[in-house]
Amino acid sequence: MRKTGRGILFGLLAALPVFCFWPAAAQDRVFSRKAAALYSVLPDLKSCRPGVLAAMESQRALDTLNAIRALHGLSSVAYDASADDAVMRISLMIAVNKRVSHVPSQEWSCYTPDGYLAAQTSNLGGGFASALIFRSVEDYVTGWLTEVRSGLPDSIGHRRWLLDPFLRKIAYGRVAGILDEESVDGAAIRISYPQDVYSTDFKEGFVSYPFQDYPEKFYQDGAMLSFSVVASKDSLAANQNVNFADALVTVMRNGQTLPTYGLPNNIQFRAGKLVRGALYSVAISGVMVGGERRDYNYWFRIVSSPEVGTGKSRAWKAKPSSSPAPRRALVKLPR
Repeated sequence: MRKTGRGILFGLLAALPVFCFWPAAAQDRVFSRKAAALYSVLPDLKSCRPGVLAAMESQRALDTLNAIRALHGLSSVAYDASADDAVMRISLMIAVNKRVSHVPSQEWSCYTPDGYLAAQTSNLGGGFASALIFRSVEDYVTGWLTEVRSGLPDSIGHRRWLLDPFLRKIAYGRVAGILDEESVDGAAIRISYPQDVYSTDFKEGFVSYPFQDYPEKFYQDGAMLSFSVVASKDSLAANQNVNFADALVTVMRNGQTLPTYGLPNNIQFRAGKLVRGALYSVAISGVMVGGERRDYNYWFRIVSSPEVGTGKSRAWKAKPSSSPAPRRALVKLPR
């Protein structure tokens, strides 16, 4: 029997109830119609053909990510069309197998080596259900940013890849349709190119989320706040010598200090439910960068206007000071 009124999302998007009043078959027809509009060549799930995304859909993924990066003062990334087939292959594998994994086995239906490579070098997401709600490309990119429905509790690995100062290019894939009387959906954005070693022209000393006037559409209640030091602009790997073992995080609103909690070795933290329009100041002190103690200060505010936010840094300082050597706890870069 087909169930009505409940959608199941997996991987990036956790299981969520979706209450609807339409019959499941009617909702699946709506999903199928919206999914078909994504492609210049339609996928064929039963024949393991991923199809070809319309150029406009790939451009929307790129534009959404670059709009987010601009809020942080990060350079725009280019689109890597050479990776299109691979990200479409892993998106197909996710949709057909109704599973998300960065290490899919060769037993998976529609398995290909290119799809496997994309699984290891991409942010992944997807869902399946009778009467699955259709998600836009903006929903997927924002979901990877906020991590609210991530399959890994309190993880910000997807976000760290999107906001990587060393990122130069991306590719986006998505396969959605109807399979075995269910709506299925798989998506991937390639963000890791291990063979490429770049420097960065990023002018700031840190990347934080959220930062300064931050559009509400790129924030969700429950999202963890985060902070990363850019200790070296020479290469991504050169940024491992950062020690948060004795770091102290302070978040204030209207002069009042808010309780924070999270995993201090990763400097990802919460400060309760954020109030829209309120100004928050954040101080992170006692960070050891290459053996030198530094303190950081920044502010943010969740705003309704998507146009607000230049991403330019203001009012932060790095203050060298002497202190006893703390216990070692290196920041782990996303893998």
